[in-house]
Order: sequence, then structure tokens, then C-alpha cells
Amino acid sequence: IPNGEAHGTACAGIAAGDLGTVGDYIGGVAHNAKIYAMKISYGSGGWAYDTDVIQAWDWCINHQYDDLDNPILIVSHSFGGGRYFSAAEAENDRPSYASAAGRLIAAGITVFASSGNDGYCESMAAPAAFSDVISVGSVYDTGLGTIGFCVEEESCVAESESQCSPA
Repeated sequence: IPNGEAHGTACAGIAAGDLGTVGDYIGGVAHNAKIYAMKISYGSGGWAYDTDVIQAWDWCINHQYDDLDNPILIVSHSFGGGRYFSAAEAENDRPSYASAAGRLIAAGITVFASSGNDGYCESMAAPAAFSDVISVGSVYDTGLGTIGFCVEEESCVAESESQCSPA
């Protein structure tokens, strides 16, 4: 696992992990679901080109019914980028990406995507900001503590809780 990153593995376990208890893990919410893993990130970094995402999504459409008993029905996408205040703004800024999301929906594949990891309360990242995509995020009623990524200084997180290094 490059740089100790195991986010995709963790997401797969939450979605389709075996039943059983190990520590506070109690199994996947869709135990026994079939998963295809698509690597879209560039090298071992935590970012991806839109073109790589589009290729992965188009692969899902082209291979949706390779296994007729287990068609591809959902794409869960934990990446996101940019800061958008409306679906139209995101779709106009990244039309090829938005069009690819529309192709997934037209093929009958539901798309879930991270609303963004920057802590913004009034905006979202793409592709979650697209009108065809269901955004997924989390909220906390307490300080975030050390979470391993940067919460932008202009976010709604209190200044004393910001995770960003000063510029």
C-alpha cells in the first residue's frame, strides 16, 4: 500500500466486508457484494486526472454486464476536487467529467461521490456537485482532531481546529 494509504480497502470493507466482529468492525453493510477496484489516482499520490476517472467510469459501462448475475449497479467514488456552489457551476467548469457521470446514470449505474474533504459548509467538490451524482459526506459535533488531511482555513471549521499549515 503506497504511503500507508488504505482508503479504498477501508471503503471496500465497509461496503462488502465479511460478517464477523474484529474489534469494533462488525462486517460490511452489503456483505457478499461483488466489487471491482479501479485505480484512478496518479502514482501513489492522493489525486487523479479527470481523464482517468472518465476512463474508469466508461470501463464500468462497457463491462456492466460481463457477469449477468452480478451487473455493475453502483460506482462509489471517494475522490473530489474543486469548490462549487451549484451543479451548473461544476458542470460548466468540468463538462467532460459531468457528461461521463450522465453516461453512468443513463446506463442505470448509481453514482455516489465524496462531497469533499476540505470542510466547506456551503459548497461541494466535483463530481459530487454534479446533478446526476449523490453526494456523500460526514459531519461532526465536536472538534475533528488529527484527521490526516487538510481542512481549508476558509472552511466552516473553527480557526483553532483547522488542519492546514500556515501558508
